[in-house]
Amino acid sequence: MVQVRQQTLIDSHGGIDVDQWLGQLPLELDKTDRQRLLAVCHLVQQAQQLPGEDTGDWAKNSNCLLSGLDIAFVLADLHVDLDCLLAGILYRAVREGRLTLDQIDTHFGKDVTELIEGVLRMAAIGDLPLQSDDPVLGQAHGQKQAVLEQI
Repeated sequence: MVQVRQQTLIDSHGGIDVDQWLGQLPLELDKTDRQRLLAVCHLVQQAQQLPGEDTGDWAKNSNCLLSGLDIAFVLADLHVDLDCLLAGILYRAVREGRLTLDQIDTHFGKDVTELIEGVLRMAAIGDLPLQSDDPVLGQAHGQKQAVLEQI
């Protein structure tokens, strides 16, 4: 797995320094946006303590919050809106069943919920068993096998 940026967010006690992450985020944030991002981070941090189904899609030394912060950092580089950043932070916790879409809708609204639902649907396509080795959705011949060999 490619590391997107240096992991400097983990303190000496193994905790994640969300304030430091916010300082590294390549966006200008007003007070309200900053508060919403912090609220999402705290919710995901709490959700990490709940039982969930690890899908095996993530690095072994990662967790819901760290993955979410990494996703949001990449999205911030793409200059997406705040709802997209929130959805990025929340995605893994929802995918692993640690948070529900109803909880997201209640706390962060319909737009964030719909973004997560869309990404979950795309992930479900990748989980479908293939009946043949024919290319899917524009996939190059041999790409599937090349990816499987790397795993």
